[in-house]
Amino acid sequence: MIIDLFHRENLSWRLKQKLQPLGAVPASGLGAAIVMDEGLLIAGAPGTNVAGPESGAVYIFELQGGVWKQTNRISASDSHTRLQFGNQLSLSGNRLAVGCANNNTFGKKAGAVYMFEQLANGEWQQRNEPLYAIDAREDSHFGTSVCLSGDRLLVGADNTSFRGGESGSAYLYFHDGTDWQHSQKLEPKSNASTYKQHFGRTVAVHEDRLYIAAPSEYRNSGAVYVFDAEDE
Repeated sequence: MIIDLFHRENLSWRLKQKLQPLGAVPASGLGAAIVMDEGLLIAGAPGTNVAGPESGAVYIFELQGGVWKQTNRISASDSHTRLQFGNQLSLSGNRLAVGCANNNTFGKKAGAVYMFEQLANGEWQQRNEPLYAIDAREDSHFGTSVCLSGDRLLVGADNTSFRGGESGSAYLYFHDGTDWQHSQKLEPKSNASTYKQHFGRTVAVHEDRLYIAAPSEYRNSGAVYVFDAEDE
């Protein structure tokens, strides 16, 4: 229920402040995911009871006068029991992506990603409907990982079975100035067995490269696939 903030002084890290959201209760899972930018800290609490047990919430703190203060709490527009909203976060500029692999809109744990933007008045607003996989189906776990980078969004769905049980996939989106559009579905280009590979468990975007982890490949030795812009 508490986030400890440390500040580096010379060569040592010292406790600066303890953050405890308003209304936080035991087992809220505060800090399951944390993202920061200058003057902004966003923390997921997937165990929070908003619309039933473990529906989840995200707490937003801002640095004001040298002190971190809670300024908002957000939750999913279709929040439901065991959604665990706040398990996966990614922040880029004034945009926030919240991955929810437990969303049940297209079947149990088909998954979804909720997109938020910070408005000029400082409030955070969910933008349109959640994003779903173009081929959404039960137990895909779409949103098990998310990475925002400017106008790009990469989403992992590590339990899809299009190339064998739990082989996994990733989905790339771009922002067209108005909304998020699907660009490409990515799968491993490998001669190795993809069964239970969990491709998409972790994703990252850096400049024109996409990084997608498959931790269970090669008898759990794991692998990271790198996609260049020309491969998109």
